[in-house]
Amino acid sequence: MFRGILYYLIPLLFPTLVYVLWMVYARYRMRAVQDGEMPEWERTPWLLLLGAGVVLTGIVLFTVAFVTGGTPGQEYSPAQLRDGSIQPGRIE
Repeated sequence: MFRGILYYLIPLLFPTLVYVLWMVYARYRMRAVQDGEMPEWERTPWLLLLGAGVVLTGIVLFTVAFVTGGTPGQEYSPAQLRDGSIQPGRIE
């Protein structure tokens, strides 16, 4: 569950979250200054944000696939406590 959120959902939604935070800040700032054009929610570039999220998700998945190493069919053995010392995890 957490892995799915970490690898897929966060990178996919991150560009939209950054844009929304920027929009809230920009609208707040324009209200304080009382001049200039307020950013409009209707002009949000949803397709661009979705594309950026898909690209970011692809980068994350590509990086995870090649940084972890191993080949298909190998199994990961997590770290274990043996004789009072921690044996690091490994791919077998």
